[in-house]
Amino acid sequence: KNIEQMGGLVKKMPLTAILFIVGSVAICGLPPFNGFVGEILIYAGMLRGIPTVEANLFIIIVAAIASLALVGTMSLLCFTKASGIIFLGEARSEKAKNVNNEVCFNMLVPTTVLALLTLVIGVFPEHFVRIVLSPVSALVRTENYLEMVDSIVGLTKAINLVFLIFLGIIIACLIFRMIANKHSEIHSTWGCGYDKPSAKIQYTASSYANLFVSTLKPLFKRISHIKKPKDLFPKEAYYEQEIEDIEEAYIVKPLVEWDEKMLAKFEKIQNGNIQQYILFGLVFLVLAIIGLILIG
Repeated sequence: KNIEQMGGLVKKMPLTAILFIVGSVAICGLPPFNGFVGEILIYAGMLRGIPTVEANLFIIIVAAIASLALVGTMSLLCFTKASGIIFLGEARSEKAKNVNNEVCFNMLVPTTVLALLTLVIGVFPEHFVRIVLSPVSALVRTENYLEMVDSIVGLTKAINLVFLIFLGIIIACLIFRMIANKHSEIHSTWGCGYDKPSAKIQYTASSYANLFVSTLKPLFKRISHIKKPKDLFPKEAYYEQEIEDIEEAYIVKPLVEWDEKMLAKFEKIQNGNIQQYILFGLVFLVLAIIGLILIG
């Protein structure tokens, strides 16, 4: 639940790491996966509506394009942060250090199937886009939209195939490098002043996103925890910063706290005393009988 307690898991969970990265690339809308096809179709649909003569619709479309671009940027930042903090670097806690094996087969199967589907849809988008064309045709009134969809799908397919070839070349180079270095010897080099890297010198999730979050100050609430060094040789000092969404901080949290206080007043009713529960049932039954008599 806390990615700050992870780190370095790619060495111990390589399959999970690869599948997570594939899902991250797909959800960020990058080729050669299915998210890229869907994102291009959305962009193309909105760009086609820009020449409209209605000012209100034009403003809405431009705002929608800008919003989609912002969401794409934020998703890219989010998932590079998640994959980097979780799988790369050194372990950030003892629990992460003690991970010694992959997840079970039953957990790898569904993620592998989903990863393969994202790739297949990205490489062969025309077969899957045609599945949704029939219900879409009942809503779209634009002429020649089928030709437009076919041209866009063909373009995305070509781009995805190019990226797939590029990835294939990279994988072939890595395999060749592994074979070439199979009998090479590994020696330690100069550690630039230190030879024991620690998780404390790595980026945290908060520090990774700090630059982007700082540009959106009105939308977030910063909470800092500081213990400054006081003595000449301080034993403990730290600085921690949490980022809270203002909606959660000022609306959701107060409502949840108020709800908890209200429900706490009824804790005495649920005290585990069976005799008292029977009494409650008896009182309810008597009240129900009285109500029926009055209604009758």
